Amino acid sequence: MGGWHLGPMLAYDLETDSPDPQDARIVTACVAEIDGTGQHAPGVQSWILKPTRPIPDGAAEIHGYTTEKATAEGRDPIECITEIAVQLGEATAAGVPIVAFNAVYDFTVLDREMRRNSIGVIGPQHPGQMRVIDPFVLDKALDKYRKGKRTLTATCEHYGVRLDGAHDASFDAVAAARVAWRIAQRHPQIARLDLDELHAYQVAAKVEQDASLAAYFRRMARQQRDVDEQIALNAKAEGCTGAWPLIPFAPERQESLA
Repeated sequence: MGGWHLGPMLAYDLETDSPDPQDARIVTACVAEIDGTGQHAPGVQSWILKPTRPIPDGAAEIHGYTTEKATAEGRDPIECITEIAVQLGEATAAGVPIVAFNAVYDFTVLDREMRRNSIGVIGPQHPGQMRVIDPFVLDKALDKYRKGKRTLTATCEHYGVRLDGAHDASFDAVAAARVAWRIAQRHPQIARLDLDELHAYQVAAKVEQDASLAAYFRRMARQQRDVDEQIALNAKAEGCTGAWPLIPFAPERQESLA
């Protein structure tokens, strides 16, 4: 059986200081070259960025980088962000798909970081030119009714992929690519798609998934008596835009990038 999973892929992951992709700053990042077996990462490049603002304790507890640790070990953030974007841009130019788990978060974060630092137009600024493989979207599309969490850790467990260090960008990037490989092995109808078809499939799947999630949040909001809870749930519903692989930038948000 042939398929996109038997060719090269570039795995990509970020760890950040915020769950909001419009505001998050990158703390660590990784890109890893994956061969056609889904089991090897011949080339791995990692970055630690010197923080430009304090890293919240909650974020540090997840990925292990406090403000002090990242300051001591990190490099100039503009240099790092540029290097990350160049790596993704080179993969795109070579026709290599980029694998990212919950891609809309990681690509939106990088896009906003590039804009925030006036780095220019590279890779993620042109999502139409990129071919992205998102195991998070694929798994939800192909196994809609499976109960339980859909985190990377849970998804790795479901597909029998080893994850040695969750929330370490290097481990997470490689694990996501291996999950993508396992999905293709398990679902030949997905493996047979070319990269353009696969990309389009995920775009449509994300729209459907977000519409379903938005309906769920609105239904929960209607059941709430607490006004604040209603507002919060409706806000979550509004955030389910179906955008993929990144949230389009709204020019009116330019000032909020600072």
